[in-house]
Amino acid sequence: MTSSRIMGVSDWFYAFLSYLGLYRPAKFVFVGLNNAGKSSLLQNCADNLPGFAVATSNTGTETLTKGIVLFTALDVGGHHRNRELWTKSICGASAIIYMVDAQDVERFDEAAAELHALSAAEGLDGVPFLVLGNKIDRPGAITSAQDIWDRLRVHEIENRTIKVFMCSVTTRVGYAEGIRWLSDKILL
Repeated sequence: MTSSRIMGVSDWFYAFLSYLGLYRPAKFVFVGLNNAGKSSLLQNCADNLPGFAVATSNTGTETLTKGIVLFTALDVGGHHRNRELWTKSICGASAIIYMVDAQDVERFDEAAAELHALSAAEGLDGVPFLVLGNKIDRPGAITSAQDIWDRLRVHEIENRTIKVFMCSVTTRVGYAEGIRWLSDKILL
């Protein structure tokens, strides 16, 4: 069977399950400045979050299932040259996961500017944002969600469901709670 034939059958199958209410697709887009931990988090979600299973794996994309929800997680690079892709990648997003390196305090203004620009992008009405302050296990890192909230000026973002969680992807602390919060928001 050819690859396109298989995709057609699987698309039909998922459409049928969705019609029956047994399946619900969701698209999480992982964004943030380079070296914030996006790829590591995506891999940890695929490998270690309880109840998640990997359906497929491609460069920068994972398809994960949790219960009746199929999450397509897209990891968009954080280097400056890749940021123009962010607005193209968010099309159809169910949720945005914005990663911040909590140890790299010198880049907080840059991270805030990108978060604000992303939150104002067209096509994200009603899309919740999860901000993850990563690397809290590192010396000199900001460890308070309120401090990240203040430094990123999240209070200036209007008409957006947004919450900050602190985490360490390497020690596998904190991000599961954030993803559960985000999953609850998109299942409402």
